[in-house]
Amino acid sequence: IREIQMTEKSVRPLVLNVTTNTGKIEVVDFIATASRVGIRGESVKHSVEGYLQSPPAISNSSKKWIESWAQWHVRNHTPARLQLRAEMFAGQNIKPVIEDRTAVADVLPNAQRYLRNRAHTLKVDVYVGRHMTSETLSWLETVPVPIRIYGSSRREALLDLFELGFTDIAELPRNKFTDFDQLIARRPDTGEVTFVIRTLSGRTPVSEAVSHFLYLTREDGSSRIDRSRIKVVRSQQSPASAIQKVLEMNSVKPDVVVIGYTIAASNALIALGAREAKSIVHEELRARVFDFDGKQILVSVIEPHLFGDRAAALVHAAAAQSGSPPTVVFAGTAGSLTPKLKLNEVLVPTEINLANGLSPQKANSVLNLAAEALHGVVDPGLHTNQKWRHGSVDSILFEDQQWFGHYRNRLDVVEQELFDVAQASSKVGARFNAVLRVSDELHSGLDFSANEIHRRNRPGADIQNILRVILERELLTPANDSFKKAG
Repeated sequence: IREIQMTEKSVRPLVLNVTTNTGKIEVVDFIATASRVGIRGESVKHSVEGYLQSPPAISNSSKKWIESWAQWHVRNHTPARLQLRAEMFAGQNIKPVIEDRTAVADVLPNAQRYLRNRAHTLKVDVYVGRHMTSETLSWLETVPVPIRIYGSSRREALLDLFELGFTDIAELPRNKFTDFDQLIARRPDTGEVTFVIRTLSGRTPVSEAVSHFLYLTREDGSSRIDRSRIKVVRSQQSPASAIQKVLEMNSVKPDVVVIGYTIAASNALIALGAREAKSIVHEELRARVFDFDGKQILVSVIEPHLFGDRAAALVHAAAAQSGSPPTVVFAGTAGSLTPKLKLNEVLVPTEINLANGLSPQKANSVLNLAAEALHGVVDPGLHTNQKWRHGSVDSILFEDQQWFGHYRNRLDVVEQELFDVAQASSKVGARFNAVLRVSDELHSGLDFSANEIHRRNRPGADIQNILRVILERELLTPANDSFKKAG
């Protein structure tokens, strides 16, 4: 949903105009027919005889309720079918997507390692099934249609399908775990069908999508989905360029970029006297923008817009948009591989690695200034007094039993974004601060749902105060002195 507008004109009924990605929907007399109106196709006009002549008064509270209900209704009843037409793309400067020949090959070694032993730390079919539904997976296993994975914008993917002749589109339902579009595309002239995943551009989102298929196995150990069916295509535009366009469109040139824990970071900034200036809600980025003493601070959500290397893309975009390196504050969640780190505790990582395979790659030399900023802070859940070894992976599916056995005594925590953020900060010359909050005790053998229960019941570090201390130091320390302190 892009926009919802409500109008009430004298004695005429309430008119609700909903603008979606597929067109405009006008619902007239919404209050009387809320329980019965069905949003199907491009336009619906519904009214009840007799009601038009004497509509009841609409209170402000009723309007708010209607708007809330309308958002839910349209979100859950988006037209399931879409007919692609040339005029949908007329006048738009959309570059064609290009084939990504490395995406499957990058995931394959990890998948093959798992397939040899079939020993994992989670139930793979359940994990994949909750993103795609077991019915979809059963259909894909039974009907060997081609699978096309897009790492691109929605518009780029739909234009490519249109140019390939796949003009009949059916969009499958999403759930709270689904971070990508799932479409069934059909060519009306030949009847040919293909299954489509459309995820955000970037190495991590595409690797995650590919992994969903490569890790699925039958009881006999054979693959449920033949990898020859999978084709990956991607946007010509880099994630950093796409995000920079969003920043430019919103006139944002951030001096400070905060990634993660948006509510805690926003409250910390407000406590320091910052003023919220605007919010950004876009396919590529979701963020809040604050002003503080002439400085602009961007506080961005990680999931799902900044998964993995897309978080680094924001650092590059901010540097390019501002014309100078921003200060980076990263606050993520991680699973602990050591009993020394408990749920909800916060650590300052010192050794940062990429750990997709069994041969870790160390990040470029970058100083994590959070250790210095938090020195002397009293918090029983905060760990700053020793070296913590970190690893990033592009997909939780890479963390099979062999992976755990290899890294159990080599790493302390694992997550998805920090390696790329550290690399990007080093490359652009940004001041770099990073803290991680433990979300899962992976060493304990507890599954994620059990950790969810324990996380709610266990006290931990005060992440808002931790971010306040870091941000106060970065915002109030003169730039030259601060860079000298950083060495």
